[in-house]
Amino acid sequence: MKGEPDRHRYWAFISYSHADEAWAKWLHGALETYRVPRRLVGGPTRFGPRPRRLFPVFRDRDELSSAAELGSVIEAALRESRYLVGVCSPAAAKSAWVEAEIRRYKSRGGQDRVLALIVDGQPNAAEPALECFPLALRRQVDAHGQLTDAPAEPIAADARPFADHKHGARLKLLAGLLEVGYDDLRQRERRRRLWARVQAGVAALAGVGLLVAMWGGFERREIQRVEQARLDRLEQLGRQELRENRHARAAVYLAEVLRGGRDTSALRYPLARAMRPVDAVLPRWLDLGEVVVRSALANDGRHLLTVNAGSASWWDLDTGLRLGRFEIPQQAFFGAPRLDTDAGHAVISGATSTQAHPYEAITTVLDLAGRQVVGSLPGTVWGGTGNSLSPDGRHALVTRVPAPDEDSAKAWTAVVRLADAAVVARLETADGNTAATYSPDGRHIATGGEGAGEIVLWDAGTYRPMRRIAPRQRIAQSVYWSGRGMELLSVNEAGAVRLWDGASGQLLDALGSHSLFALAIDHAAQRYWLTTSIDGARVWDLERGQAVFHSEAFGGFNDDADLDSSGGRVLAQHREGGPGLWSVPEQGLEYRLDVDAEASAEMRFVPGEPRILIVTRNGRLRWLDTEHLRRPLGRLQHGRYRHPAESPGVGAMAAAANGRYWISGGADGALRRWTQDRGEPVAAIEAHASSVISLVPLAGTDASVSLDSSGRIIGWDGRSDAPTWTLDADPEHPAARLTTHRHTTWVVVQRPGAAALVLDGLSGERLQQIDLEPSAGNLRLLPPGHRLLSIDARGHIRIRDLDAPGKAIRIGGDTPGPGAFAISADRHRLLRSIDGGALTLYDLRSGQELSQLDVQAPGLQLGLLSELALSDDGAWVAAATVDGAILTWNPRSGLTRVTRDHLRPVTTLQFDAASRLLASGDDDGRVVLRDVDSGRVLDHIDLQHDKILEVAFGAEGTRLLVRHRLDDALRLWDISLETRGLAQIERRLACAVPWQLQGLALVARNADAADCAGLTSLP
Repeated sequence: MKGEPDRHRYWAFISYSHADEAWAKWLHGALETYRVPRRLVGGPTRFGPRPRRLFPVFRDRDELSSAAELGSVIEAALRESRYLVGVCSPAAAKSAWVEAEIRRYKSRGGQDRVLALIVDGQPNAAEPALECFPLALRRQVDAHGQLTDAPAEPIAADARPFADHKHGARLKLLAGLLEVGYDDLRQRERRRRLWARVQAGVAALAGVGLLVAMWGGFERREIQRVEQARLDRLEQLGRQELRENRHARAAVYLAEVLRGGRDTSALRYPLARAMRPVDAVLPRWLDLGEVVVRSALANDGRHLLTVNAGSASWWDLDTGLRLGRFEIPQQAFFGAPRLDTDAGHAVISGATSTQAHPYEAITTVLDLAGRQVVGSLPGTVWGGTGNSLSPDGRHALVTRVPAPDEDSAKAWTAVVRLADAAVVARLETADGNTAATYSPDGRHIATGGEGAGEIVLWDAGTYRPMRRIAPRQRIAQSVYWSGRGMELLSVNEAGAVRLWDGASGQLLDALGSHSLFALAIDHAAQRYWLTTSIDGARVWDLERGQAVFHSEAFGGFNDDADLDSSGGRVLAQHREGGPGLWSVPEQGLEYRLDVDAEASAEMRFVPGEPRILIVTRNGRLRWLDTEHLRRPLGRLQHGRYRHPAESPGVGAMAAAANGRYWISGGADGALRRWTQDRGEPVAAIEAHASSVISLVPLAGTDASVSLDSSGRIIGWDGRSDAPTWTLDADPEHPAARLTTHRHTTWVVVQRPGAAALVLDGLSGERLQQIDLEPSAGNLRLLPPGHRLLSIDARGHIRIRDLDAPGKAIRIGGDTPGPGAFAISADRHRLLRSIDGGALTLYDLRSGQELSQLDVQAPGLQLGLLSELALSDDGAWVAAATVDGAILTWNPRSGLTRVTRDHLRPVTTLQFDAASRLLASGDDDGRVVLRDVDSGRVLDHIDLQHDKILEVAFGAEGTRLLVRHRLDDALRLWDISLETRGLAQIERRLACAVPWQLQGLALVARNADAADCAGLTSLP
């Protein structure tokens, strides 16, 4: 190792439990501020000459406040640290995080480079509760990170008062890190203290006056330091809450940081994200003044039925008036109430729980129009949330468990007339019934049974059995009509979800399964169905015959979860508490909605409106705007390719030259135009017979030119959304790429192995034919005038003047070799790296070299470069390596910064037009957004899809468009900053957020309707 260059970044990695954070902070400062004795500096160590200072030292709370991914940063820090120092205490011995860090460090060859600082407890204690050494510190670890039986004896310093104390422990650790004797440092400290006393005595008299004068300044600096530390901690807490999708909590923390005067882009970005669900809370309140256990929203979205232990209430949500109050039997718990289509009647099922009767189900029928209780009867309508009320609103299906004096030994279904709560028919099967539901047309009833799990179809007019379906699974726990004719959906005790043809009794599709019993609770568009179980929730697409969404973050059996009318979003209680909103297409949690300090009782999508209604147990109603909550803002959906053998996907995308639209070409051959702010579809043109592979907008117009995989080129007018000209493919030399520039309407057609064509993009007229070298490619049009840049396979760069044929200049020498290239958006600068070596920046107007950076210089030593990018203003350069590292370099100031935000190779890099943001995507579906000036990570977007092919910023820098390799949709994200003043933000928080800050902790509060006075619309 001594003969090799030292590639480590940190002198030490401090591993500690959060309970020992104060000790870790002290140790971090003690190591980094220590000045090595002059006579020891430069001496040999295993890592080269001994330094003047041990700097830097890694401590996660300092280094990770801006980390987008904890795991990747910790892995990199462990790999780049010469030593590991463990802060040892009983809390550390129990910390799985500390244990994992020590194991990982030892498994990478660090067995003899682990030191320990004892701050509490006992090493190798007989009583486990007092043990301070983690198990990985006491045992050897193999190369796979597994503990062996061989003991380990780390170098340990004891900071406890009766042992080495802080001073002695510090010197022991320093001796181990510097590879010197403990006495060498101790004697030096003694001499230093003696000399310090002498100096102090001499300076005391002269310094009294100076100290008095300086004291005021010191106090001010100390106050500032304490305040900055407080703001650091608040910002860290806010970012952590944001990572866990608790946006309202994050907004409170981050707003306090803004109040402290830290007004930066790196703060304004997460604050804007945190404020989105806060802004979605509509300035509309309703306080019912009573406890709510369960509720049901009418189909008109204007009326609500609420239930508590002994009564039910019927509300008009427009006026806030109670239309009726109903006394119902006292119940221990309730299922979801059912309303008929016109909200004329309601049925409420509950269960008593007393010592005499541990469980007795009761169903109560309410006449909502007549404001009276019709009656109560034994039984329940809990058998799933299928249509247990007839479509005509006249009958309900109630499952009855036999009473001891009844002849039947099996559960049966009672058909109950809602007008008088009378049983008009009795549906019985040999195995007993577990669920029953009406068909959408009201002509049939389906029941599910125990035993063989038989499903029986009944005639709803005669109540006679018509057909039997035997799933051959014990207990058909729930059965539902799909809403698409005679199709039936069943869920059995084992969680299997199946689709049946009710007319023939044949199995249509075995959709999949939960791990155990599940509830099917909601459906959308008669195509998507939501089921929940203890293993989470799934959304099933009946047309595709498979689950299109699965999340384990649901709180068990969520019979009050809701699916929106499009099947694209799910609303339910999060397993960790509070309501959550999930995106079906993105397969993940969008928001956890902190809208009230009380636990939420019900959450519903309001039918026919982009709203969510949340009813809390203390009877407070809040409405949220679902469109304002969307993240991403849009999923720009393309159709799949018409030939199944071809891969689906989006072939090309670009921002229109006018800055108002996105344009894209799909693998289905269609061209599409979308609004740039919301990603809403504007037009679709079936222009190509094969996949679109290249697309360019024309300067100053709505027009564009597209190229498909067959080589056919089409120009189209964005105003009329119609093709204006066509150039058929050349079978011998099909076109491979189009290029243009934002200051011209000329288009260059690249044809491998043949001359390039220059076309007028508006008319399709051939202007020139340019003969190129056989391997020339990467064509670009350059301003001013019409110049053409080409880069061949050997890395030769040539610029031709199209207005003066034959005139050309060469850049970068004769034999540069292959490498990576990038050209700035204004086409004035070119960045090149040859064979992963130095980065060189050229001026394309003069051909002169502007600057160069050796990426293999000490302190950088990067691997092979794969992607390059240039900011528009020329101030910043970005380069990515095949191992996921990203270098940012400012050629003017010389500042360089290396970060490791990706675990896989980076596939695309892009600066925004203002040179404020840098977006990077990798081949594992992750996009990282970074603030260029501060180097802070603003966001990481894990899209859980295939390789990222391209990212593009909108004209105003507030939107980011992402393209995948195999996905058939583009994704549009809001990346705007919070622009409001502090007073406006605080007013919105007071209106919508149920938390307030006390010190560093959040405490619950209830916003009052007066807080929202004057807030009549969203910002």
